[in-house]
Amino acid sequence: MAEPSPPGQRPDPFAEGLAELEADSENIVVPRPALIGAGLLIAFSITLAAVARMTGSGRTPNAPGVVAASRQLDFRAVEPDSVRVVDHETGETIVTFMRDQGGFVTGSLRAFAWERHVRGSKLEAAPFTLMRYQDGRAMLLDSVTGMQIPLEAFGPDNREAFVRLLQRSP
Repeated sequence: MAEPSPPGQRPDPFAEGLAELEADSENIVVPRPALIGAGLLIAFSITLAAVARMTGSGRTPNAPGVVAASRQLDFRAVEPDSVRVVDHETGETIVTFMRDQGGFVTGSLRAFAWERHVRGSKLEAAPFTLMRYQDGRAMLLDSVTGMQIPLEAFGPDNREAFVRLLQRSP
């Protein structure tokens, strides 16, 4: 217990509570059902993680599927904030994204351009390969940096923004 306060001074409730806590700290009793519940929760979590790992539940397949469509694309900066997407094989312009257009596509290209710059290369150095698999997944590959971006990870609308570039007519 805390020592009594000197006459004329108010008692310190914190000191009294701390003294009581220290005295009771050796006698903490956790109810048996709470311990059993905590143990069961831990066992359930480990079991669930093991089952998910063994069955592959919740995992995106890493193995490439059958490619349904593929196109090699060149991305060319035409103005400080504009990008032209060109079919590498035909030289055909697919689309030109002006300053405030193509949000996800142009944002992704900035990331690719930075990776190439870090490696001493330019965005125009080699084409990118855009692929759509039969199961609906889509992938953008950069042969210069080795980056592979699974586009479905960014949601269906952003994936579709790239998949539209696979269409043969502008």
